[in-house]
Amino acid sequence: MLWGLALGLQWARGDWAGGWSGHQDEASHFVSGVMVHDYIASHLGEAPMPFAERYYEHYPKVAIGHWPPGFYALQAVWYFLFPPGLLPALWLMAGIVSATGWVMVQEIRRFAPSLALPCAVLWLVLPPIRANAEKVLAEPLITLLSLLALCCFARYLETPHACWTILFGLLASMAILTKGTGFALALVPPLAIVFTRRWDLLRRWSFWIPAAIVA
Repeated sequence: MLWGLALGLQWARGDWAGGWSGHQDEASHFVSGVMVHDYIASHLGEAPMPFAERYYEHYPKVAIGHWPPGFYALQAVWYFLFPPGLLPALWLMAGIVSATGWVMVQEIRRFAPSLALPCAVLWLVLPPIRANAEKVLAEPLITLLSLLALCCFARYLETPHACWTILFGLLASMAILTKGTGFALALVPPLAIVFTRRWDLLRRWSFWIPAAIVA
């Protein structure tokens, strides 16, 4: 339902018929995702660097290296379901912001069930979120991964089992591989200890698992 709402908002704004947004990074993100798809689809086994250099000669917007490859790997998988283009790319972005809303529903439902769905709908209609959903950018994906990572660490504070810190480390790594701002998640464990005064967690080996995974 949330995905349908996000798609409806895109359609209502005319995003499906209005062309690309013109954001300076959008072309690089899109072309890089298509390049990864094309490499996997028809050139897997070939040395990736020569392929990327040839691709860049035709489409000089390849940005892998300037940004990590996580967002482009997700796009590549998506383009095996739908052919690369403006509409499939926008459908993917709507799906990502909707998935973030779904995570919010699951978390808010634990404390205020009646507010869970309204909060997710509010999330989707906020102007900055709608603006992100109409562009092919990495920010929505890193938002989703960061939120999931935070939820896992919150579970660890409630029930200090290693599975939660393993998930936190994996999701933090995925966020970092999406955009460098994912390194901000490194502040979560120390700040959580300070604010909750759970100093005993520092003596648990499970607390240090995320650092090892990210490293």
